[in-house]
Amino acid sequence: MTELSASARSTGEKKRRLFFALWPSDAQQHTIETVMRPRVESSRGRAIPARNLHVTLAFLGSVPASRFEAVVASADAVRATPFDIAFDQLEIWARSHVLCLTTSRVPAELARLEERLRFNLLSEQFEIRQEEYRPHVTLARDVKRHNHREAIEPIGWHVSDFVLVHSRSGPSGSEYEVIRRWPLSS
Repeated sequence: MTELSASARSTGEKKRRLFFALWPSDAQQHTIETVMRPRVESSRGRAIPARNLHVTLAFLGSVPASRFEAVVASADAVRATPFDIAFDQLEIWARSHVLCLTTSRVPAELARLEERLRFNLLSEQFEIRQEEYRPHVTLARDVKRHNHREAIEPIGWHVSDFVLVHSRSGPSGSEYEVIRRWPLSS
């Protein structure tokens, strides 16, 4: 356990479960949900609601209120340009039991955005998992099938901003609320 979380717990400080993400428009979420519905149904997994579809950039976990400004400062310092991404693969990750959209080519701009955000968060002493970044959109959870990858007709997405999301557990799963946006500029 970190000093930050131990300190927050001992003072009863309010925490929020936060993550940074690429957040598609409502129309893009609907397109992904509609195009992928047959694949989600055939996976026999639990479908992710269209309103929750996103690409995680950095997961922070439970963040004490006193650290919120450091989260915002980390994002404020990021400079990145808009880019396009094409999700052209459908994968089942057996270890995590998820069905997801992935890309065979990570745009350089996305790699730089994720790297700069991660660096800023680490500089602010947030604990970020050190693993290879694999951008993906989770479509279903609790998938019972084995590892699988197949090429699909690309689903394009123009990315012009990134967001900070508050995640709450609800009776029907996680509820996500976008609480801040940062535009990408040329």
